Amino acid sequence: MQPFNRIAGVEEVSNTQNYPPPPPIPDVESQPAHSLHSRPSRASLPVNRKPSRRTLHEQSSRNSLRPPSLHPSLLPPPTAWQGIPNADYTASAHSHDTHLEDELPWGPSHPCFPHLNPHVALSSPLYASTRVIRIQRDWLAAGDLYPALQNLYPEILDLWMSESEFRNVIETLNPMLKHAFEPNTWASWFDALMGVATGFLWDNFGWTGVKRGVRDMERWVEGWNTEAEREGREVRLIDLRRTGFLSLDIQIPDPHIDVADGDVMSM
Repeated sequence: MQPFNRIAGVEEVSNTQNYPPPPPIPDVESQPAHSLHSRPSRASLPVNRKPSRRTLHEQSSRNSLRPPSLHPSLLPPPTAWQGIPNADYTASAHSHDTHLEDELPWGPSHPCFPHLNPHVALSSPLYASTRVIRIQRDWLAAGDLYPALQNLYPEILDLWMSESEFRNVIETLNPMLKHAFEPNTWASWFDALMGVATGFLWDNFGWTGVKRGVRDMERWVEGWNTEAEREGREVRLIDLRRTGFLSLDIQIPDPHIDVADGDVMSM
């Protein structure tokens, strides 16, 4: 074929051309096994905590100082592929999970932050003598299909609720929330059909699975509070309906932890 290619003016591609050697592939099995999706199970009070003084006005002004986003055509070209992350990246990810208190700034977003109690009257003595620890909703569990609570134990509760008891509360409420609010079930479809057939009297009479599930949760929370009060413990679970199922508020005595003045509005 070489004479014909020379007559046609076509040059064959030589197999002896110098190509850059492929990047070395690190041995993943030799690296310490670590999952980037692992999540911490405890949140402790930071030793050198500094009160957060961020307000809504400061946050909005900070957002206004950000540079405008550039058009994709104006962005620099992406860098070349650098291969699989090395062991240093894995080690940094491991330290990210083990040092949770260093990642979260001390403020209303911290799991151990004692919020003002919004579930009592301002003139009530409980407003000054109690605080609320918020167990946030876990959006990674089911998204917005149904509520789920984070199984992250705030160590500030250690004096009033043990870690095993806290996890028992979360493991009891999460299945009840799923059973009540999961939309992709035969019970939810039946409630929807019965609501349309009865002119939504089925919903008004409280016969839907959602309302029955919420009543069961309220009875369980009330029973837990009664048992804790009988044992003489100053801890109380707030009904999930009062927080819109966005968090579980746990009422405890005021731990007398410093709070900045700017955090009062955000609490």
